[in-house]
Amino acid sequence: MSMLQGSLSNYFDDVPDPRVNRTKRHLIKDIMVIALLSTITGGDGWEDRVNYGISKLNWLKEFLELPNGIPSNANLRNDHKPVFCNFSGNLVGF
Repeated sequence: MSMLQGSLSNYFDDVPDPRVNRTKRHLIKDIMVIALLSTITGGDGWEDRVNYGISKLNWLKEFLELPNGIPSNANLRNDHKPVFCNFSGNLVGF
């Protein structure tokens, strides 16, 4: 399991973060991993992604930095847009 955690986390290391520096409360890698894992486990929408992050916080801390905890619904919804648009083509290789 730890190899999967490391691989998942490392997979997003090179994704460029187009956000303005002053708005970066959460690492884009953390946002993307939470969104992906929530979706895989049946999450449907940003509120589900926040709830997933909260419910799995201790486990997520084992391989994500989460410097400001779990991103809020607004953070997840707003921070991911430019990144997922740029990155979606590479998701096939995951």
